Amino acid sequence: MAYVLGFIFADGSIFKNPRGSHYLDLTSTDLELIGKLKRLLGAEHKIGVYNSKNKKWKRRYKLQIGSRDLFSDLNKYGVVPRKSLIMSFPNIPRKYLSHFVRGYFDGDGSVNFGKYWRKARSNWTWQFSSSFISGSEKFLKTLCKILNQYNMRGAIQRKNRGYELVFSRLSSLALFKLMYHNVSTKMFLERKHNIFLKAFEKLNMRA
Repeated sequence: MAYVLGFIFADGSIFKNPRGSHYLDLTSTDLELIGKLKRLLGAEHKIGVYNSKNKKWKRRYKLQIGSRDLFSDLNKYGVVPRKSLIMSFPNIPRKYLSHFVRGYFDGDGSVNFGKYWRKARSNWTWQFSSSFISGSEKFLKTLCKILNQYNMRGAIQRKNRGYELVFSRLSSLALFKLMYHNVSTKMFLERKHNIFLKAFEKLNMRA
């Protein structure tokens, strides 16, 4: 459930409709991930499919669950309607932190690996980094402070629509170890996990 809570902080929302019904909404461009969240929550609701008129935008998948109790429980952890710009990092017990961080990463995190041209040296070099994004600078500052305790040194940058917490190569390795070291089942987005593995192989880094 710490993983689910992490994802909700990234790509989830809660709301009440005009009739007073309470809902949790989970949205992602990854059907694989929405399917895993549905199984974890034991939900029987149908996954909605939404195609944008803009062909550059990916198809989106949505799971919507009506539950007053779930709405109330999420409130206790700081999940509120229209939370993206105001949310604070919740109080997560240390033993569940890796799962929460992994859930948030699968929603609003990214791992980047590829070659880029170094003009000063006239050669190609591998670039490997990871990052989290959020509309709440306060959330990312607390996340950065917590991850510092796990040998990660990140920098927060202002983006057009929010903020980004960026980690370089060695800190990305430490992030991988935190997020995946005690995962007994594949409760993570395999696409992102595999990019980490590819980077470690190419760069001869031990995960």
